[in-house]
Amino acid sequence: RKIEKQEHCIDVKKVKGEIYGPKATKVSMANFSKLNIGKNEESALNCILISSIVPNSRTPFICICLDSESDCFAVNIYNIDCGKAPKLGDLITIPYPHKMAVEIELNNTKNSFEMLRVDSPFKYNDQ
Repeated sequence: RKIEKQEHCIDVKKVKGEIYGPKATKVSMANFSKLNIGKNEESALNCILISSIVPNSRTPFICICLDSESDCFAVNIYNIDCGKAPKLGDLITIPYPHKMAVEIELNNTKNSFEMLRVDSPFKYNDQ
């Protein structure tokens, strides 16, 4: 229920202000399904953190997020101080999202999914 109430907060049409990419070009807001595999230098993504895995010192901060189209996806955030990591329900803006396609095989069953990688976090938006 809480997620349904928060989905209106991440509607890409409601984002105020402008975001600029590394080459001073205007960046447009996108949903997870619209991102290409690889670095999306002309896009940014708003999402809500709905679950996370507390890392040990050698793993990235792993979280599950939801975008405005209710797409659910994993995000690995590297180089983050766990004390400054986003919390459940936080609205996160990911500029220049790096989308990855992952294929794994477990017990002779192949699975594939897409996720985001964040090498260096900027900051996140508290609600």
